[in-house]
Amino acid sequence: MDVLSKEIRNEKLWELLYADDLVITAENVEDLQRRIVQWQETLERGGLRVNVSKIDAIVSGKEFRDRVPICESRGLVIKQVKQFRYLGSIKRLEGGCETGVENRIKAAWGKWRKVAQVVCQSN
Repeated sequence: MDVLSKEIRNEKLWELLYADDLVITAENVEDLQRRIVQWQETLERGGLRVNVSKIDAIVSGKEFRDRVPICESRGLVIKQVKQFRYLGSIKRLEGGCETGVENRIKAAWGKWRKVAQVVCQSN
């Protein structure tokens, strides 16, 4: 993936490659649309298939009260969501990390409840 994407990666923008996952950021919708198509075409030229049904997009900003259509290279509209989980963290349309922190606390308490009986058991 690194070799295929070398020509398309943009050091000015934040792009994250992890295994077969990719996060693309852009300053505006037009740039995001262009970058998605560029990435898709580059990866497919290299023999990789992009599964459009697994792509999620978040478009945020005061001017985007309604959904903005974002399409991949064949014209299929990409699903827009209000939040998604990536590498264990929850990314939200509004920004912030409250949801992610709350979920990690719930997970920690759940694990504690499972081991508490063994740890706190009196002999």
